[in-house]
Amino acid sequence: MPNLQFSTSASHLIVSGQTFYIKEKLKLLGARWNSELTAWTVPVHLDSAYLRNDLETASQDRYKEAKAAERAESKRLREYSRTPEGIKAAKDAEKAAVLAAFQAKVHWICCADCEVVDWKRQHTYCGAHSYDGNGFRVSGRLRTGD
Repeated sequence: MPNLQFSTSASHLIVSGQTFYIKEKLKLLGARWNSELTAWTVPVHLDSAYLRNDLETASQDRYKEAKAAERAESKRLREYSRTPEGIKAAKDAEKAAVLAAFQAKVHWICCADCEVVDWKRQHTYCGAHSYDGNGFRVSGRLRTGD
């Protein structure tokens, strides 16, 4: 849960802590970001117990909404990765990463689908293939190196 801290100066209410979730609300109140304090400063005449409680409640509510959205997106991506389209997209991304690494002059690559390519010293292999002598061996993960 987000944690907010409140303090006051002669002219401002200072709101610090995890303010990311309520920064738009603070802007609407006329708050300004103070980089020296790493906190928001609100005009002191707006300070009240009601405002502080409202900011804390809004912060917690927005945090819960953001976490729920993250969980829903994660679930959607997991479900997509199990579909034929998701599997194909993952393989295409793997192949694109291998080609990008070769273009960047990486000298060895291991790819998940074991496509062996030998361009001068550059090649791919994986744990399903033989040991290469320098002790490098993985199963199903993209590894690159020089």
